[in-house]
Amino acid sequence: MSGGNKAPYDIPHNPLLRGDEKMLPMSRVLGFKEIADHSLAQNPIGDKSSMFSNLRRVPSEILDQILQYFGESGLFKFKFMFLCTAYQPSEFDHFYKLIECELARRTTWSTTRPVKLACDNTSLPQSAKLARFNSNVVQPSLSRKLYNPGGRNGIIVYGLGGPRVLVSHPFRGASKDLYDVYTNSADVVRGLVNRGFLGTFLFLDYLPGLNIARYDTSAWLLWFSIISAHSDMVAYVTDKDDLVGAQKLEAEFTPDRVAKKIIRFEIDEFGSARDYKKEDSFERMYFIPGKGRPATLAEWNEMEAEFALPFVEAYYGGAWPADRLFQISESGKVSEYPSNAFRWH
Repeated sequence: MSGGNKAPYDIPHNPLLRGDEKMLPMSRVLGFKEIADHSLAQNPIGDKSSMFSNLRRVPSEILDQILQYFGESGLFKFKFMFLCTAYQPSEFDHFYKLIECELARRTTWSTTRPVKLACDNTSLPQSAKLARFNSNVVQPSLSRKLYNPGGRNGIIVYGLGGPRVLVSHPFRGASKDLYDVYTNSADVVRGLVNRGFLGTFLFLDYLPGLNIARYDTSAWLLWFSIISAHSDMVAYVTDKDDLVGAQKLEAEFTPDRVAKKIIRFEIDEFGSARDYKKEDSFERMYFIPGKGRPATLAEWNEMEAEFALPFVEAYYGGAWPADRLFQISESGKVSEYPSNAFRWH
């Protein structure tokens, strides 16, 4: 692997994106774990459907490290966003292995001074078109919810704390309307962590339901822009000499105040990536919970876009002056800040 780093990068945190973090005391986590361990002793075969089936497999020292590096908000995300959901052990392992990877790196670098991150904002300026939209309005609660770990609404997130990093990636997959972001994103996270990027990483899947125009702009691009405005950094990952066209658009719709970094990977770092051919195609069926029959592609696209479209519709400017930043708290309180109150540099 090229591009390795001897210490973690110092990625700035935007304080306007923080607030009202959910907490979970270690005493409660240990109480849950004691119950989980006791249930395993009573039933050695184990109950894989139990809410404790994953927690009992996590060593206490890992929980201690989570508390050390991420505090009680990290424990909350680990416990309730992973272990008390419907994740089966194999799905849980997909996320948990990367948590272990980052914890190991944090421990290795715990006594070293972070390296200042040289960003690429100068070569990736925002477009004048972004002025039409409310990229200067942020909601800490939205940032927090977007970066909760797990997979949902066409989003997959790894990590429990640290800077919030939106990953721009160019991968293709098994069909025209869906690629395997679930598998390929794990390769990317490992590469980022090994390079010294520690934090929480968000990937967007290809959402065909957002392949529609809103305000003369692609809805998927506006959704990316909204998430970028609620991130500390956008990492533009590529295995080529330049970004692909979609990534260039994403950079143009990422506000200049957000750190932007181009990160080049070697092609062999994507061990699980495949070049899918026509003969690999297959008939895809779509199932929506509670529908009782396979859904049509149109119904599936509508469901996938249902979460994002309300934010996209509200993103168009007009009501908010463009000469300052606005923060909307979870209670609805609006605070104003100078436009240069926070920048990546």
